[in-house]
Amino acid sequence: MRGFLTGIVSGVLVSGLGLVAAERYLPVIDLKLPAPDAGEVAVPAGSEFNTELPDAPPILPGTEAPVDSAGAPMVATPVPESGNLPDTTPLDAPQAAPLAETGLAAPEEAPTPVIVSGDNVDGLALPGLSQPDAPQIDVAAATPEATLAPETAQAPVTLGAPETAEAPEAAQMPEVVDAPETAMVPETPIAAIDAPPVAVLVVPQGRRLPVPEIEDMAPGVTTDRLPRIGPDVTRPANTLGMALSRNAIAFENAAGSPLISLILVDVGDVRPAPSVLADFPVPLTVALDPTAPDATALMQAYRQAGLEVAILTPLPEGAAPADVEVAFQSFFAALPEAVVIMDLPEAVLQESRPRAAQVVEILADSGHGLVTYDKGLNTVMQIASQASVPAATVFRDIDPGTHDVAAMKRFLDQAAFRAGLDGKVILKAEARPETLTALAEWSLGSRAASVVFAPISALLRP
Repeated sequence: MRGFLTGIVSGVLVSGLGLVAAERYLPVIDLKLPAPDAGEVAVPAGSEFNTELPDAPPILPGTEAPVDSAGAPMVATPVPESGNLPDTTPLDAPQAAPLAETGLAAPEEAPTPVIVSGDNVDGLALPGLSQPDAPQIDVAAATPEATLAPETAQAPVTLGAPETAEAPEAAQMPEVVDAPETAMVPETPIAAIDAPPVAVLVVPQGRRLPVPEIEDMAPGVTTDRLPRIGPDVTRPANTLGMALSRNAIAFENAAGSPLISLILVDVGDVRPAPSVLADFPVPLTVALDPTAPDATALMQAYRQAGLEVAILTPLPEGAAPADVEVAFQSFFAALPEAVVIMDLPEAVLQESRPRAAQVVEILADSGHGLVTYDKGLNTVMQIASQASVPAATVFRDIDPGTHDVAAMKRFLDQAAFRAGLDGKVILKAEARPETLTALAEWSLGSRAASVVFAPISALLRP
């Protein structure tokens, strides 16, 4: 620092001495330009370049004189010759040709409309048409018969036909008798009605024409299989949860501790042996793919080891309702001792509301529980609650096949905390040796003492 300050002071002194010497000994350079010489400009003789203009009165603009049209030449308008003039004579109005000249016959007059009332009508004779034999319509055999209007009820009435056609004998109107006053037609002359010819059938109040019952005309087709929302009043109450209760293993929670259920998804070759899971200190649930060729044998092995079994639902995307029903029938046939069905992480059971309603209807009939994922509005959970089908959602997937032991133990800590708040939690993991190692190490810690592991049936049963 001392050398730095000394250098600054020395530089200032040297610079000052240099400026003083330059000002004293160097000559002064004048950088100013000389002022221009404003002399007179030489002008050639006789050019009168610098002569002043003479004074003269100003010339103001004025108006121009009007044009004299009298002297303009006249242009003659050409007149067309008489032969080139257009014909402006109006045309004659068109006249309608008589029907005799056109060869068309005049339309026949429509028959007078007849109003018919009554309960017993065998048929109506329409002009120019022959009526086939048809069964009589017996509206009410035990009720008073109808009658015609007051002015036309003296004799049986038959609708007339034109002279060119004769009505068949079968088309005659039956005899009619007096009817109650409630079926009377207002006393209006038929000729005064300005309407097209119609035949009106009046049915007494309180009566209706019998309609034949429509039967099932498609043999071999099962009907009444649409999904319904809500409990079915025709289904016995003991069918709800039937498979869940029948295939569940024994479990008790005497202390009332929060519950955690871990569902291990079978992944094939890396799965632990059923005997290893049988000796595990906590109860577990194994989810199997029902479409696997060894699904039934694996179910029997896990059941002998004392474990519960869940059914995975590998439904194809966009499956029709008939495909879903057939698929579930095959699922139940392959894994008959399962307690619940388990949705895939993509939540295929909640693809649409009709599919969710159909799945809930199927589970209400089979008695299985439902485990799904928290997706969107959770439509299937809402419908299952209305139908009293046991259902729950997965809280966390602690091992999708890529997590290590330390990460799974952290997820188990979070699950224990959530179980303390909600009372129960469902976890999902793949059935790998790493998952069992993490679960065994975590169960020895202090956080595990606050919860109890339970099979999935214990969390779904009331």
